[in-house]
Amino acid sequence: RYGDLYLFVYDMKGNCIAHGGNLTYVGQNHWDREDQDGHKYVQEYIQKAQSVGSGWVDAKLKNSFQSAYVEKIELGLKSYVIGSS
Repeated sequence: RYGDLYLFVYDMKGNCIAHGGNLTYVGQNHWDREDQDGHKYVQEYIQKAQSVGSGWVDAKLKNSFQSAYVEKIELGLKSYVIGSS
């Protein structure tokens, strides 16, 4: 974590591997997590990483606009989404 910026990592099923913004998220599945407008942003993280490899995803959380940059990484035989928000 650096000021308001933090890193997060999800596997391709929506399981939170690491989260610098909220440590209680680690170990939880966030596949169906929605922002305030009903947008399933974790699914979009994964979709963006799988389809184009990287990109920006927007969400409205805690009455503020959040923009996250996500990228697909491969470690061994597994793929993950790493992002910064």
